[in-house]
Amino acid sequence: MARLNILLTAVLVLCALALVNAQHRSRSLFIDLETARARTAQLETRWSELQVEQRQFARNSLIDAKARSELAMRAVAPERMLLLTMRADGPQLAEVSGTPARGAAKASVPAAASAGSIRSASALGTRGFPAASAGAAVVRGTR
Repeated sequence: MARLNILLTAVLVLCALALVNAQHRSRSLFIDLETARARTAQLETRWSELQVEQRQFARNSLIDAKARSELAMRAVAPERMLLLTMRADGPQLAEVSGTPARGAAKASVPAAASAGSIRSASALGTRGFPAASAGAAVVRGTR
């Protein structure tokens, strides 16, 4: 009977040690989980801040101000720009913002092309800079 009591006491001590070990691991894993949740919250906050910052940097007014101040760019005057559109019946030259309609023919293409340089663009952007596109060209030069 004494052997049985010693054996049962040893099993009881081993079970108690296993329980303590399991509780310790459980608490350690819970602390790691809470740390990971806190880090996730920090990263989500930072991600939101970066998205706001990206939207702010992508504003047209900021881009326009940097283009004018740092790159010394300026918009081409609308009276100095012509839009050359490609149609089935041949290329047509039209004023971008002048009196003739956008699709109205104004002059022959060779005369306008010899007046200045031709850059690929379909229309002017919001600040007067040409936007790239196929099928149209902006002709700049003196009139």
